[in-house]
Amino acid sequence: MVGIFSDFIEEKGYNIQAKVLWTLVVQDYIKCARNDNQELHNLAVIYFKTGDLENAILIAKFLTEKNAHIVDYNYLLLDLYRHDLKYEDEFASLKAAILQTFNLSE
Repeated sequence: MVGIFSDFIEEKGYNIQAKVLWTLVVQDYIKCARNDNQELHNLAVIYFKTGDLENAILIAKFLTEKNAHIVDYNYLLLDLYRHDLKYEDEFASLKAAILQTFNLSE
């Protein structure tokens, strides 16, 4: 609920307040996430929204290594990689692995 409100006030131009709310959400998610894949996915997205790409990528890598068969986690990591040129090589290798592993025509 707080995350939805944070998105709303960010759209209205209250970026600082939205970032503060996202920080509070992160603190709560850290307590609750543990090994729940969906919660970890949400935590990675929250880190990304607060500008912490490094932690978002660490969590997404963990999810991808733990659940290599789930395309959503691979896409999350791929999407995070594309936001920084220093991950250009990782982006290319993960993209190739996704295209080779998953049937994306369905």
